[in-house]
Amino acid sequence: MVAERRDWTGLIHKVKASNTSLQKETITELIELLRSNGLEGDDEAMSELFVAIAQSEQRSISDSLREEVSENLGFLAHNFNNKLRRVQGALRSMSKYLERKAKSGEPFQFTDPIRLPLAGQEIQPALVKDVLSSLVNGTEEMSDLIDEEIKLFRASGDQGFVEVTKVLRQVTASHAGQEGYSIHLHLGEEMSDAFGNEHRLREVIDNIFSNAVRHGFEGGAANHIEVEVLFVGEDSLQILIGNDGTPPTLPFGEMIKKGVRASASKGTGNGLYMADRWVREMGGHMFDATELLSSFRRPITFAVGIELKQPVS
Repeated sequence: MVAERRDWTGLIHKVKASNTSLQKETITELIELLRSNGLEGDDEAMSELFVAIAQSEQRSISDSLREEVSENLGFLAHNFNNKLRRVQGALRSMSKYLERKAKSGEPFQFTDPIRLPLAGQEIQPALVKDVLSSLVNGTEEMSDLIDEEIKLFRASGDQGFVEVTKVLRQVTASHAGQEGYSIHLHLGEEMSDAFGNEHRLREVIDNIFSNAVRHGFEGGAANHIEVEVLFVGEDSLQILIGNDGTPPTLPFGEMIKKGVRASASKGTGNGLYMADRWVREMGGHMFDATELLSSFRRPITFAVGIELKQPVS
């Protein structure tokens, strides 16, 4: 069920009428509207709202920046929907768990599996405590996504050195409690600072994780995302993100083109395009890392690499 247009219109008018920073109450109202109407994947409606947010923060965007801002907001709408899907998945899992407990009369336990494990399944069900954590993290992330992008409008894309290990752990934690796949970080002790913007690097990595889940995993019982960090020369590092799902049918060079979908029936066609653009704005580049098989701890079928500059010692 899609939210009624009058709901959206009222919220958009409220944003456009704001002469100061977007109020936290308006962001909360947005999240509640999305959750109450079950809005998922409506990128057109989301883009409309994000554009209104941008205009309330920076009303006189020059023509040269208008297209860039529009693309940034489209990517945020795309990622917002990915986060919303995770929250909805966690809510469904919790609902089924509580129904099962109510019928059996057994006590609620934070260390319970969220569902009964299937025979022969390699990946064990998430624990209740992890699912609850993902609900809290997911709701906060949806609010933070808007707040952080507003800061970037004001700071003109402020960049510096980012602790890559911290970002990877944050994104992995946001996927905790999701069913059907697990994420494995293989991080060394070396300094992992790299040039970029923490908010945008986090969204790029989250988008790659979400793509692996949506396009690469089709209901398999044991799906994995493997993450490695390699150091290249004295001034660069590579983040390698591989999975053992169904590989894409398109070459990587095609998938990062604007409007090209990795799957005929899923996605906007702009997720990897925008991820690649944001990485290039950080002075790095993305590449097909599938051939770097020896770098992974587990057999993988497809991998994306992100190379970023490190501080020179």
